Amino acid sequence: MGLKTTASIQSNAQTILASNLKNLGLAYANIDAETFIKSMETQTHIADDLLRPAYAQLAQQTGSIATTQKIMATAFDTASGNSLDYAQTINILSQAYVGNRKGLKQLNTGLTQAQLAALSFDQLLSVLNQHFGGAGQAAVKGYAGQMDALTISLGNVQEILGGALLDSFAKLGGGG
Repeated sequence: MGLKTTASIQSNAQTILASNLKNLGLAYANIDAETFIKSMETQTHIADDLLRPAYAQLAQQTGSIATTQKIMATAFDTASGNSLDYAQTINILSQAYVGNRKGLKQLNTGLTQAQLAALSFDQLLSVLNQHFGGAGQAAVKGYAGQMDALTISLGNVQEILGGALLDSFAKLGGGG
């Protein structure tokens, strides 16, 4: 069994996302997806290895790149405003998109379950953006956000160096 490095894990995550998009008929959007994920990682300090599965999950639910990206942006502010985990918030919104509104109460919108059930999904996103818009950027500017940025940067450096070292070892070993 081969050695798995951070670089190979990232490469696997990219390959899996590309495969998921291809299976959904969205292969044309792979470059746009990777660009969006890299940009979101930089802006939100959420690691790309968390963003890729979220992107794949939402793309499978929505079948739309634009809707996937809109939900991911709303989830960032909503998670920050609620001190929830980003992946948990993605799961809640993914379920809400297909009609399962049970988890929405965890988002602390101040609305009753009946009010939440009566909203269209676009109305729900609008309510979340009204309640939590800007919470993500405020969180990024704080101490914890700056530490997350440092962690992301160090992780990216580690991926680059790890990949370069493995390539060097492979060359030294004759590629075997």
